[in-house]
Amino acid sequence: FATTRPRGLAACRLLSRHPELNCSGDVYSPHSSSGATARQRAELTLEQQRAEPVRFLRSHYATCNRRVCGVLLLQDSLPLSSLHQLFPPHCSVTKLLLRHNATGGGKALPRRGAADSGDAAAANDARAAAWLNRASKSPPHHSKSVSIPPETPLSGKSTSAAESSLVEIFDALDVRKEDSVCLYEHCTAELAASRRWREALELTKGHVWAGER
Repeated sequence: FATTRPRGLAACRLLSRHPELNCSGDVYSPHSSSGATARQRAELTLEQQRAEPVRFLRSHYATCNRRVCGVLLLQDSLPLSSLHQLFPPHCSVTKLLLRHNATGGGKALPRRGAADSGDAAAANDARAAAWLNRASKSPPHHSKSVSIPPETPLSGKSTSAAESSLVEIFDALDVRKEDSVCLYEHCTAELAASRRWREALELTKGHVWAGER
């Protein structure tokens, strides 16, 4: 779940580098190529895709050849009332929430019309936060939710905090490919030197490995 398309797509690309993960991108967009391809494969129109989320997702996931498959859902992709239909029965679900980076709307600015602009930015921030909050509470209630902090880089050079967030996501999704802990172009020296999941946990989260899973 993401409130901005560029950051949402960046998160999808990052996660899809893992050999056990697939994030299919903005499949609900009426304008994206990934959305058009997904609808064509499922033999559904845009209206049918939005009216029957479970039917679409079952068809879409049937073509996924990785162990954990997901889609990017942006604010306004679907009505809030339809969020509960996003989770097909008998599927294990983990929701990743890409936290909104507030624009700082509402601050006084010297330009004419800046107050209106600030009010609009503050309203957008509040709307985005409310949408993510609703998404985190949407059924199934037993599903896990993991928040990705707004300051987490999604490309380029990583940081220790970013790698810790990534390990938390892998832990929630139950993927532990030892040679795929770091998905960034440039990892920190500590994680880049780590070739085992146990070492990665100790480096990023301070855990002491208590035995094989």
